[in-house]
Amino acid sequence: MKGEHDPIEQFGFARLYAFVSLAALLVAAAALAVLHRELSIRTIVEFGEQSNVTVARTVLHEIRPELEDYLRAGEAVTRIATTESVPPGLLSLIQASLKDTAIERVKIYNRNGFVLYSTLEHEIGTDDSQNPRFRGAIEGNVRSKLRYRDPFSLSDRSDTDDNLIETYVPVWEGGESQPSGVLEIYTDIDHLVHAMSRNELLIFAGIALIMVILYGFLLLVVRRLEQMIASQRQTILERTRVLEVLSTRMLAAEEGERRRVAWELHEDIAQNLSAAKIRVEALANAVAENPSLVGGVSSDGVLPLVQDAIRDVRALAMDLRPPGLDDFGLVATTRWLCREAEQLRGQAEITPDIAVRDADVPDPLKSIIFRITQQTLKRLVDTPGVGDIRVALKREKGLQLTVDFGAEAGAEKNGPEFATLPDERAIAAFWERAVLSGAAFSATHPDKGRFCYQATWMV
Repeated sequence: MKGEHDPIEQFGFARLYAFVSLAALLVAAAALAVLHRELSIRTIVEFGEQSNVTVARTVLHEIRPELEDYLRAGEAVTRIATTESVPPGLLSLIQASLKDTAIERVKIYNRNGFVLYSTLEHEIGTDDSQNPRFRGAIEGNVRSKLRYRDPFSLSDRSDTDDNLIETYVPVWEGGESQPSGVLEIYTDIDHLVHAMSRNELLIFAGIALIMVILYGFLLLVVRRLEQMIASQRQTILERTRVLEVLSTRMLAAEEGERRRVAWELHEDIAQNLSAAKIRVEALANAVAENPSLVGGVSSDGVLPLVQDAIRDVRALAMDLRPPGLDDFGLVATTRWLCREAEQLRGQAEITPDIAVRDADVPDPLKSIIFRITQQTLKRLVDTPGVGDIRVALKREKGLQLTVDFGAEAGAEKNGPEFATLPDERAIAAFWERAVLSGAAFSATHPDKGRFCYQATWMV
């Protein structure tokens, strides 16, 4: 299947992440750029307003007497066409005050919002009473507006591309509760905007470079994670195949065990019981034909058959699951198993090395450990040439079950020759139960002429 041979295609995260992260980084970069631009504009307005207020107050100080007289005279004016109505003294003072400053234009409003004077003559006499900044200034507050044009301005275009700060400063007369007029000045900040634009371009370039580096790094991380996921998935697939093979072998072993039990029941126990039945029927028929034989009938031929059947049933029950495992626990049953195997071998020594208590072994593992030990010892006992055997159950980096054995004394077998002595595949098959129960299994040759099987459960 393609999913098994091409796991990276199965988990194609990098491609999706590339598009999503690119869009996210572009949005983040645009948001940072807009934020920087807005902060820059706010900074320019703040400092520009402070500068304009300072200049405006300086100008007002220079022209205050003439300006107050002019505002009182023009308080009720609603229409002025030219600058001819402006007193020459006030006009010269205004021009002298603006000399060598950054102020581009000046407007003077009366308290009704009519323009009494403007550097641009066509604005004189216009009604600007609805201007919100004028209305704020006539209430006694300083108001400012920024005309900001840079390469990133996409809207709010006007007839001029000048970068100006408009500041509305109220004109107070002594003792009055309301300003008598408003002085509006326009300050040129074109040089400041150009410098800010250069800084913006540098900052945007820096942001773009950082985003590109971050984008590449994130793609590298995702690619690495994708490879790790693919590798882990391949490992899972391989382990799944191994478990499938082990499950198949376990089913086959279970079927073989059932076949063995059925064979022993049929060939041994059933045959003995059938023979006993035939003899009992023969005795019963003989007694029925000749009642006088009742006292002389002997059961000697029947009792051995029944005793053999009982012995076989008990042996089979012990082989399937000894009652001692439930009554006395795993430790005692394992020692008993080693003694029984040692009696069958005669001279071979089987040493139990049990260094745990029953409470140290989880209940689900007790039957598994017993079955592995039982089947391994049975196979080793039936194998010629196997010498001393050691069965160890300890707690070392987990719960460890170890069965190791060597060559029988006097056997001229070592190295590779001895390695063929037991059926390694058959013995290892017994330990598949350990693998299926979550143990780590190993089969090694620690010394020349010795085998060692070990399972470790991390419990």
